[in-house]
Amino acid sequence: MATAEKTRKKKKLMIGGVVLLVVAAVVFATFGKGGSAALTVRAIPLERQTLSNTVSATGAVESSEDHKVYSTVTSPVKEINVKVGDRVEAGQVLAQLDTETLELNIAQSEATINQSKNVAYQQIKQAQKNLDNAKKTLEAGLNSSAISAESGVNSAEINKENAALSLRTAEDNQEATEDMVGSYRDAYYDARSDYQSAKAQYEKAKKAYDNSVKGTNSAVLESFNRQIKDAQAGYQDQLKNVAVLLREMQSCERDLNVRTIEADNAQKAVDADPDNTELKKLLDEALEDVAKAQENFITAEEEYKAADNIAENMQLEIIDLKSQMAEYEQNFGITEAAKALEAATQVKDAAEAAMLSAQSRLESTRTQIDQADMALDQAELGKKSADTSYETSLKQQQATLEGINQQIESYEDALTSSRIQADTTAQEISLQLLYKQLEDSTITSPITGVVTAVNAEEGVPANGVMFVIEDVEQLEISTSIKEYDVTTVKEGMPVVIRTDAIDGEEFEGVLSEIAPTGVKNASGGAVTFAAKVTIPKPGALRVGMNTRMDIVLEEKENVFRVPFDAVHTAEDESFYITAVVPNESGEKNAAPFVTKNIPVTTGMETDFYVEILSDELEEGMQIIPSGDVYAEGTPVQVM
Repeated sequence: MATAEKTRKKKKLMIGGVVLLVVAAVVFATFGKGGSAALTVRAIPLERQTLSNTVSATGAVESSEDHKVYSTVTSPVKEINVKVGDRVEAGQVLAQLDTETLELNIAQSEATINQSKNVAYQQIKQAQKNLDNAKKTLEAGLNSSAISAESGVNSAEINKENAALSLRTAEDNQEATEDMVGSYRDAYYDARSDYQSAKAQYEKAKKAYDNSVKGTNSAVLESFNRQIKDAQAGYQDQLKNVAVLLREMQSCERDLNVRTIEADNAQKAVDADPDNTELKKLLDEALEDVAKAQENFITAEEEYKAADNIAENMQLEIIDLKSQMAEYEQNFGITEAAKALEAATQVKDAAEAAMLSAQSRLESTRTQIDQADMALDQAELGKKSADTSYETSLKQQQATLEGINQQIESYEDALTSSRIQADTTAQEISLQLLYKQLEDSTITSPITGVVTAVNAEEGVPANGVMFVIEDVEQLEISTSIKEYDVTTVKEGMPVVIRTDAIDGEEFEGVLSEIAPTGVKNASGGAVTFAAKVTIPKPGALRVGMNTRMDIVLEEKENVFRVPFDAVHTAEDESFYITAVVPNESGEKNAAPFVTKNIPVTTGMETDFYVEILSDELEEGMQIIPSGDVYAEGTPVQVM
């Protein structure tokens, strides 16, 4: 019962209780004056009982395991060995089908297989004889074609190994060239470090020079410095341009070398096959590529030399500007600072030139790398050509051997064909299927249980479900849980089972399964959830019995329980019950009993009862179960 409902009920009881208290007061006053009237009440003895909170359900007993027995053979039923209600063991014969026709088919199939095997044996014997004779004939002589083919393979294999050796040599040379480039790279990094150090010394000398020229015509010196700086900047840019043109010239040179090698290879191919027009066409195209590459190289070389001449002239112009500036500095007495600056400048320029030289050497080594790469490419081409020749010789040898072995293969094919024809696997599988049908003609029970249906008839071909076997030792009940109860029940809860067929006896069950989704009733719209209850000890229960069940949500044993109406609420919101106790006033004509209110606390609740606890409670004590409220000490008599 919900708390709000209890509260409302208790409020009603309190209102009614005020009226009863007034009546009780009048009656009590009458008894106090020696009257003989007393209220008649109904009382019940207080007993310790088991209090259970349950959800009700219904369902029919059914087997948890049943098997429908079918037959894969459609032969007529010869004999049926069981009837409905018989208990059978797993493997026990239920029926026997007529196997006379099936046994004749098996005998015919076995005879056909034996005949096929005898014929195949003679064919295999002859084919094997032909193959053996052919092999002996080949092994007895020396075949010149086979010897020549093998010699060609050996020669090609030697050339292949030599080409592989050349390739490894080219790879080693390329690796050595890359190591040299690494050393040049290290030298360039050292030169760059020296240049950075010299540049720092130059900056220091420049600062000293600037301090010494104070008071002179700084505008003139600044003009000289600016012209020199601009000239040096232009010179550095020109050096970079020269380096770029050098790399372009080297690239054109590498391309010219590659095109020349390709033309040489094309020429060799034409020399080897002068009448091949396709090879001549490829040679003409290769020569055109060489001419274009030669023209590109000459153009790049001219551009490089012109740029290099411009760089030399720019360097002479810088030297002339520095000479003019030195003469001006001598006239103003700042020669020492100027010399120191000039010396630092020369060291810086020398370090820069060394760095650029190291950079140029590093760039120039790329030609050697390209040459090593070219040699490696040529070695790879040579190896590829040798590999191709070797593969060609192997194919030629294979073709020769195939021609020699063609006759032997034809004999082997004949032998294989004879063996295939001798294969009776398909016939034997058909025979096994007949044996399987013979075995399946004996219908047996798949489980231990009770026969609940027999659909087979003697003399009628087996078809559909012949028997139904159910395990009556493992029983369960299919039921449903209402939507408003499904959140309170859990799988594994105990279930109390009752049936009208076995009056007065209860059976234990367990809620073993609750469907995850509900089903809506088409007529009423109510939603229920399918569930199963397993019965560990079915006892006298039988399949088909209708049952009533209580799913035990909560249970307490040996507690005092009373109807909800028997518990009242005092003004301080505490709870009490009303007991009927002997009247010990000793007055004449006094009522035999009076009421006594006993404070209690409540515990577990069900739909109709509530647990009460108090040290004053005693088993057998008479209590008033109704919702009527009586004043303490009201005279009463028990009906």
